[in-house]
Amino acid sequence: MNSEESHFTQVLALVLIIIALAGVGMADKWNWRDLANAAQTVLGFGGGILTGKYLTSASSVNNQSGGQVNITPEPPKE
Repeated sequence: MNSEESHFTQVLALVLIIIALAGVGMADKWNWRDLANAAQTVLGFGGGILTGKYLTSASSVNNQSGGQVNITPEPPKE
């Protein structure tokens, strides 16, 4: 995924989070439970997109290094 697609995905997730937070605030003010449930669902989608994006980029960076992971140390030489 190139940086333009990555930027669009992050902006989309941020917009979802902002809309969801506004919905939670309105639901809290007027005691609308259905809106609160929907807003929390959308908030979860936005957070999930950002978390998934972070984990994908973190794992691809680790895989590109080519180094070994969890190398056991050698005992000290006497």
